[in-house]
Amino acid sequence: MHANYPQIISNSLFLCMKLKILFCTPVVLLLFIPWLIIGKRQNQVDYAEAAKQITLRQLGHQLLLFAGDSTSRVLPIKQLSANEYQVQFENRFTFEPDSLVKIINNSMRAGKIPLNYIVNVVECAHNEVVYGFSMSQEQKTNIVPCRRRAQPEGCYYINVLFPEASLLGANNAAAYTGGFLVITLLGFSGFLFARKKTAAQPEEKKDQDEPVNIGNYQFYYDRQLLINQQLHTELTIKESKLLSLFAEAPNQLLGRKQLLKIWDDEGVIVGRSLDMFISKLRKKLQHDPSVRLVNIHGKGYRLEISQK
Repeated sequence: MHANYPQIISNSLFLCMKLKILFCTPVVLLLFIPWLIIGKRQNQVDYAEAAKQITLRQLGHQLLLFAGDSTSRVLPIKQLSANEYQVQFENRFTFEPDSLVKIINNSMRAGKIPLNYIVNVVECAHNEVVYGFSMSQEQKTNIVPCRRRAQPEGCYYINVLFPEASLLGANNAAAYTGGFLVITLLGFSGFLFARKKTAAQPEEKKDQDEPVNIGNYQFYYDRQLLINQQLHTELTIKESKLLSLFAEAPNQLLGRKQLLKIWDDEGVIVGRSLDMFISKLRKKLQHDPSVRLVNIHGKGYRLEISQK
């Protein structure tokens, strides 16, 4: 026993030193938690702010396109308070409340903004609210009044109020979760300091927005874009949906009833809407003579693509 005692002491000291490192390392790392949380939270707040600004500009853009205005500008977003923003427009426009609600909600979903907000449409001259609605994920019913009453052409602002508390709560939760994960990973790495790292390189995801060839055009549905060599032409949501239907069935007759289905999700059917959008598509496809949108009287339309 006495002959082995020095070895026992040596092993015990080594174990104590190892335990000391393992127990002291988390304590030292804990000192960095406030710094990690504050830094991560600030980055997330900055990102969320930028995402909201882009989403608000996009919804303004879609509102103008729906009103038939593809040239005037959406003015810079104005921040009225910590959690309220105002979308301003260069020119006057008109809107239908039902379509306004759907455009705003679809834009928020596309921008990954939680559907918790209050929207007020303000008449510029008298600063009066002419229409408003509220959305809440926590309530079973949302408040959306007067959905079918079209508003006259005028100068309007769109005010959007977000619940500040829920946004900060989400940022705090993400920050604490991120800090906890960092500490856990560092502690685990310290425990396995003798092992070699075998990290696999993640495969890059392929861009799923593959173009569809229509004559000399390349059609990008998700980006709402037509490209013909150096010519880049933007499309509206409705134009993209229509062109997608035609692209799936080239040189085939598509009935008017089938084409009008793209308006079903809005519940708004305007008599000449289809003909108007077909006319706009024709103009955007006019740079390739091999591509034509042909009207079959009383039946529908056909996208004719000549073989080269």
